[in-house]
Amino acid sequence: MDDNLIIDLYWARSEDAIGETDKKYGSYLGTIAYNILYSHEDAGEAVNDTYLRAWDSMPPERPNILSAYLAKITRRISLNKRRDQRAEKRGGGEIDLVLDELAESLPSKSSVEDEVDAKALGETLNRFLGSLKETERDMFLRRYWYMDSISDIAAMFGCGESKVKTTLFRIRKKTACGNRKRGINMKPIDVICALNDVDDEYILHAMNPTRRRAISIRRVLIAAVIVVVATVCALTVTSDSFHDLFYQSPTNDAVESALNIIENQIDKDYAITVEVYGGMIDEEETERILSIESWGEIIEERGWSTDTFAIVYVEYYTEYDHTLTPLEDGYTAMWLWMEKSESTGDWLYYDGMMGIHYRGIFKEAE
Repeated sequence: MDDNLIIDLYWARSEDAIGETDKKYGSYLGTIAYNILYSHEDAGEAVNDTYLRAWDSMPPERPNILSAYLAKITRRISLNKRRDQRAEKRGGGEIDLVLDELAESLPSKSSVEDEVDAKALGETLNRFLGSLKETERDMFLRRYWYMDSISDIAAMFGCGESKVKTTLFRIRKKTACGNRKRGINMKPIDVICALNDVDDEYILHAMNPTRRRAISIRRVLIAAVIVVVATVCALTVTSDSFHDLFYQSPTNDAVESALNIIENQIDKDYAITVEVYGGMIDEEETERILSIESWGEIIEERGWSTDTFAIVYVEYYTEYDHTLTPLEDGYTAMWLWMEKSESTGDWLYYDGMMGIHYRGIFKEAE
């Protein structure tokens, strides 16, 4: 039944209103509730409570997007029930993982003075979501609004789990950086609750996210080579060489070694500010590179495998003295190729021509 007709049933106080709502949206609402409550019984109660709230609110309410209107009610009820579960030491499921992810990148001070105004945070998140590309926004909302698992999101978007993790990691870091600049401190649960006030259109779009076709490997490699060559050429006009930029402090951890490479920029005379937000191994990209037949000779020569080779995604912010370097200020996403030393067990930056996957600089929206 059309949404407007269902709303008409509520306004007419027809007993069919709830039945038609359940028929069209029962499964959708049940999934939202279950992802938060991790209990079919509790999820069923949350959905029933949603129907009662809808019955009580229509009229006078006449929502423009019924699915989003109902979903917000279900989500709010489920989060309140979740709070009760925590008090009873019950729970589990995706929401715990979601909160842990947000806790890593959205640290909050504990004083009462630092409590975030929910409405203000909601408005800030709405503006932030509006600055994202549609695919990024949908992926973010599927994880932190709908509480879907990483594997389910990967299936929705037709990509690997590593791609989902990398995208979410990047978005979380951009969120954290933006809020630090605005003097906003928050707890993970603040974000989860404030997301209930995001634009209905965003929720509707993420309800059925569009799958994006992956860019062909050939085009990605060509673009990467062009950017690397351009970057190397630009650096030749400075007093520092390309390799000097990536001065190493290797350890037995690939990610830590990669982050050290970025952090070491602060010791260079052209670096004013270097703020590293974090890094992670891009498992999907690592496996893709190892599977390229045309690179078989070098892979065999260097003894690369998933145990000895890794592509590490890092993200950081820099400011430079532009009288000494042409490098741009801004937020940078970079994929570093790291290989494990057979003699020491330390992870080193591979400095061959394709030794760096450089995806360019992106600047925070004004």
